[in-house]
Amino acid sequence: MFALSPDAPPALPFWIDGRAVLSLGERLVDVQNPRQEPVLRRVPVCDAAVAQRAVAAACAAQPAWAALDPALRQGVLAALATALAGYAPHFARLLGEDAGLTATAAAEDVARAEQALLALPAPAPLSPVCALLPAADDPAPFSDAVRRLAMALNAGSAVLLLSSPCVAAPLLALAELAARSGVPAGVFNLVHGDAMSARALQAAIGDSAG
Repeated sequence: MFALSPDAPPALPFWIDGRAVLSLGERLVDVQNPRQEPVLRRVPVCDAAVAQRAVAAACAAQPAWAALDPALRQGVLAALATALAGYAPHFARLLGEDAGLTATAAAEDVARAEQALLALPAPAPLSPVCALLPAADDPAPFSDAVRRLAMALNAGSAVLLLSSPCVAAPLLALAELAARSGVPAGVFNLVHGDAMSARALQAAIGDSAG
């Protein structure tokens, strides 16, 4: 995380092409526990320029990832599940802080995310580059995002994951673990934002295919 000033809450970076990228545009969203505690951090909102950068990274990385033997991709996801299990209390704490989950609910959501990385269905054809958008009013936004991420990576797709602010911190931590676990740079890209960000991602994917 990066501090904008000594007195400001830290800003979360994006994760693009295997590294943290802090790009502060016109909009920052405060991340605040639903119990109305102080602002914990701020999330920059993905704009068209960030979307294009993330899509370019995904398009460049996807062919080599898809060419891997499926068993090797599954091995990388299993390594990520092991890493997530090792940091489970840290992830549960982030979910408690940002999403307002109880300690029990947060631990259960992290456990579901671990299982999603292991209990993989047979790879199904997907778009080479997938934009995964947050579902409205999702009761388990972290584990659901991880489940959809695992399915796409298992199928050989490169992913552009758009996080909602309440799970931006745990998903950023997951992206860092993914890099350590063997997910190649550009295969898993994380940006934060809203409906405008989703449209920017979809437009950038369309432009890359044109």
